[in-house]
Formats: sequence, C-alpha cells, structure tokens
Amino acid sequence: MKALEAIGLTYSYPGQKDIALKELELSVAQGAFQGILGPNGAGKTTFIRMACSLLQPNKGHIQLFDKDVCRNVVSQLVGYAPQEIALYNHLSAWENLQFFARLRPGGISQFQENMSLLLEKVGLSDVAHKRVSAFSGGMKRRLNLAVALLHSPRLLILDEPMTGVDPQSRNRILQCLKDFHGNGGTILYTSHYLHEVEKICETIAIMDHGKTLVSGTLAEIMGKKKHQLNCSFDKRIEDNLLKDLKSRLNHATIKSNEKSLTVITDEPDSLLKELLPLSHQYQLTLLNYSDNARTLEDRFLELTGHSLRDG
Repeated sequence: MKALEAIGLTYSYPGQKDIALKELELSVAQGAFQGILGPNGAGKTTFIRMACSLLQPNKGHIQLFDKDVCRNVVSQLVGYAPQEIALYNHLSAWENLQFFARLRPGGISQFQENMSLLLEKVGLSDVAHKRVSAFSGGMKRRLNLAVALLHSPRLLILDEPMTGVDPQSRNRILQCLKDFHGNGGTILYTSHYLHEVEKICETIAIMDHGKTLVSGTLAEIMGKKKHQLNCSFDKRIEDNLLKDLKSRLNHATIKSNEKSLTVITDEPDSLLKELLPLSHQYQLTLLNYSDNARTLEDRFLELTGHSLRDG
C-alpha cells in the first residue's frame, strides 16, 4: 500500500499567471522516510497543502493510504507541522495541546496520557505550564511537532521543521522522528538542508517549477556519474577542443568556463587519457586537476540551476 500517491497534480493560485504545480507525480511507500527538496517557488508547500486537503487541485488527484484526500481522511491519518509556527503564544505548552485535543473526537480525556508523553519526548515537561510567548524558536518547533503527533497519525508531514532551530532542539526533533519512523510511521519531510535530508531520508524527491524532476533512493538520484572532475588551464579553452573532448567522452557531462572544465563521469581515468594529448595538441598547459565525489548538492544544482530564487 502507498502512504501517498499523487497523480497529475496541477494547480494555479487565483490571479497568478505562474502554475504552482504542473502534472506533479509522486509516490510514497508506507513506512518510508521521504525527503522533498526544491528551490524557493518549486511548489513544495503547495503540494503539502494539497496533501493536507487545504487546497484542491485544478486537475489530477491524490490519495492517502488508498483513500481520496478529504478533511476527514487527513484528520484521522495525517499529522502536519507547517513551516509557520501554528501555536497560541498566550497559552502554555500544556494548554496548546489541550486546545488541539478538544478539536478531535473524544476530546481531552482521550489524549491526556499522550500529552504528557509527548511533552517529555520533545523535552518540554519542565516548562509545560509556561507561556509559549517566552519560548525560543527551537522550543516552539518542538511543541509544533508534539501537536502534530498528538493523535498518533500514520503519516507525519513536516514543512521545513528545522527553521530557526538550535543544535540541541534539532537533535531532539530528529530523535522523535526516528522513533516515529521506527514504529512504522511514514514521514514526508521538506527542507532546504540538503545534508540533513541526505543523512536521514531513505528516499528523496527533487522538485522544481511544480514538477518532480527525480525521485528515488540517494543512489538512484545520483546515478552512475559519481565523479566530478575539475581542470584548469593556462589559456582559454577553444571550442574545437571542447567539441573533440565531447566526441571522445560521449557518456560524460562536460561544462566549460573560459580556462576551466568540469566533467561529470563514472570513468575518471578516461578523461586524463583523452585530455592530456588534446591539451598538448591545442597548446594548453594543465594547471590543476581534482577528482571529487559528487554530493546531493551537486546533483540538486545540476537539476535546478545556480540562479538565486528569492521569491
């Protein structure tokens, strides 16, 4: 069974020309720890809001555990911690949990024990009756997570859960997520922290311009081209040299910038074999050469580009 299945999701915000989602496809297995990456404006938050039944697609559909998304299904199955802190500052941590418990069938009595356990898990037992307005950013994030876990959901959706979080709070949040996942829960985790996603997520999707560009395990996303070779020369690289090199290394990705080359390949030895005689032929001197293992950040920038996205 799939925890989440999105097929052909398309959505445009009223009054805006740009399409937020363009026939987006994503499948998340039950019990997965799924990361979602993308630059600003990629459509991550729009997709999450749709998964939480806060937005309805213009086209396509989305299912959670083989059920069409609707408010009742989401309320039962999903715990959602939004990027914006969703707490009442004038209430204490305990009162916030009480408030959200009242919104659920059974009311406070059904969740009383779980409330105490959750506050202990997120490290807020000692300040349970302190107003949230006095909390640090990390403390608010931990309480935000406790609210999302209050009803023991099957799917936990987190939108940038580490924003403004100190190292101690980050460590406590990660431990809570590992415990939830270890007990069979499914996690959908969006973040700008690529190293963190690479470390904790089993599967990763990279989004941009409202579409899923790639999705799979880290090894599947990185592909076979695991080496990034950087070369610099004493003079500008001629177009003919570049053309010759590309014809000889037709399985490599080659980019040039004035006096430097970047080559992405799974056969690093073949580059030097072809490059040295070519550089001699075109009267170039190789000044520097480095062979670096590619990272998720390299792959992310390769797919989404290097341009700044401030919107």
